[in-house]
Amino acid sequence: MTQTRPAEPLGELPTGEAAGGAGYPGPMNGAGADATGKNFSGFLSHLRASIRQCCEDTDQTATTEEPTIMTNTSPSISRMSDPAEFVPEMSDISAALFRATGNQSVPRTTMNLIHLRAGQIVHNTYLTILNTGFLRKAGQSEERITAVSSWQDAPYFTDAERAALALVEATLQPAPHGRERVSDELYAEVAKHYDEKALATLTIAIGQINFFIALAVIGKPQPVASLADQQWDK
Repeated sequence: MTQTRPAEPLGELPTGEAAGGAGYPGPMNGAGADATGKNFSGFLSHLRASIRQCCEDTDQTATTEEPTIMTNTSPSISRMSDPAEFVPEMSDISAALFRATGNQSVPRTTMNLIHLRAGQIVHNTYLTILNTGFLRKAGQSEERITAVSSWQDAPYFTDAERAALALVEATLQPAPHGRERVSDELYAEVAKHYDEKALATLTIAIGQINFFIALAVIGKPQPVASLADQQWDK
């Protein structure tokens, strides 16, 4: 039979000063059991304190070495930064359109009405808030402003204003299949209320709002009631 070689006995754990200081436990047998228990309790206390100190040192080091992350605390007010900062000519185009429509052949109120209707058609808050503000400053009643979206059956508009509202709707909305957006009948109706200069001005006014529609729906500027207010991120 093969005999199993007995394992060699482990050496005794050092105690007291031999362990490098009081508190390291010694063998728990014989008369030294009580003293060893006290030493073992002291060892656990010392171990807990050492672990706690190590963790505190680690946290302090991590806090000290953590890089500072710079964040922009300024709230964004538009999806796009001010396009005029990158294309300065845009300001010239805008000013030219305002001059072209400011020849007084078409009342400014009529232009604000069709611009408000255009904003409603494209579902853009910036354009609706802005032109609502213009109409209020011009002294227009809340009934007229509110009824722009349902002008067809509203009693608050002149025949000339109705023709202009019909024209902007036809220009911005798809026509039935196979038909022109602006029919000859509609053009003739508008021409009954506006002479050639006024009709040309009204056409430019519709083109003007189309120019701003692209900026409004793509750039999403901050809705404002006055052009003097900040609308774009810088």
